[in-house]
Amino acid sequence: MYNAVVYYYLYKYFWAGVCNLISTFEKRILDKIAGLLENPVGVCREDGTVLYPEKTRKKVPLRSPEKAEAFFCEDGYCFLKTATSDGETAYLFLRGDEENCRSVLNLASVALEKETEKETLTKEDLLRGILQGKSVGKSEIKEAMKSSRTDQKVTGSAVIYVKAISQGAVFSGDDIEVLKSIFPVDAGFETVPMEKDAVAVISFLTKENDYANVMELAGAVRETMQAETMTNVCVAVGNEVSSFDKISSSYEDAVRICETGISFGLVEGALDEKKLGVASLVCELPEGVCERYLESILGSIDAEEKTGRELIDTVNCFLENNQNVSETSRVLYVHRNTLMYRVEKFNKLTGLDCTKFEDGVRIRLAIQILRYLKTKKQASV
Repeated sequence: MYNAVVYYYLYKYFWAGVCNLISTFEKRILDKIAGLLENPVGVCREDGTVLYPEKTRKKVPLRSPEKAEAFFCEDGYCFLKTATSDGETAYLFLRGDEENCRSVLNLASVALEKETEKETLTKEDLLRGILQGKSVGKSEIKEAMKSSRTDQKVTGSAVIYVKAISQGAVFSGDDIEVLKSIFPVDAGFETVPMEKDAVAVISFLTKENDYANVMELAGAVRETMQAETMTNVCVAVGNEVSSFDKISSSYEDAVRICETGISFGLVEGALDEKKLGVASLVCELPEGVCERYLESILGSIDAEEKTGRELIDTVNCFLENNQNVSETSRVLYVHRNTLMYRVEKFNKLTGLDCTKFEDGVRIRLAIQILRYLKTKKQASV
């Protein structure tokens, strides 16, 4: 009789790898199963040719299998029909009495079917799990990298995080296809849907496809998706990691950078840690501190009122364009005299001078805090 321990290990080993074994007939795991049973489970083709174990005679007595039931016994052997991962018919076989053999072979067959179903999702699920920091073995990490690498030497990895930012927006199949066209597999990228409104792209960096090149590609995503699928997105790139087993930290960086960028209205191009600037520090400050600083700088301006918003947006654009009057006028489509009128009005209300560097820095920080608190308030509703 086969005891419970034998059943457990048989099920465990078949579940972990039998689908690959039937197609590649790797001896390593089958040998482990064989070590648990007095008569090991074998694999043969329809003509009875034994594929495993190799020491067994070349054929087993498998007669007219096309007329037989899924499970049948002949000359002391029991057979159970199965299929390889490529669709080829094969048979699991075991020598012994019918009752015990039926139980063991059925268990092996169920495990095989489950593994076949699992394989259709393996890579995407595996990559998603790795990005989320789930514990995986070195062999699984190696498998995840295998079909994603380019022919060049991989020097590191980084994650590009793309999130839909329109209210209630989700990524469609067309959105995913656009991303895959920008980041093709044969160029060292893997596109992994993470949530309904977010996708991660793993980049395997090389000498030619380095971090700077990835940032350039990521910078085109927002504009491309708006043109192709009319989806509004924020794109962020996590820090480069030297080893793929640390890729989850790059993913965490990218998510954090993206969420911070959305909070501060920084959604143009592609964001990384450098482009966030002081925004990443503001997120770490207590809300009370932010509110007090905002009151001290912009307290005399009603940011909710139309005129107040216009003044703040004008000064913000002025500071973003390095306090250049001509460039700011061009961006806002206003006459330079109109621009200067708004700037002077802002200065009079706040008691600051946004044309001076130090005051400009203080005002710019206050405007970022204003956006951050407004977004945070909206998110909590």
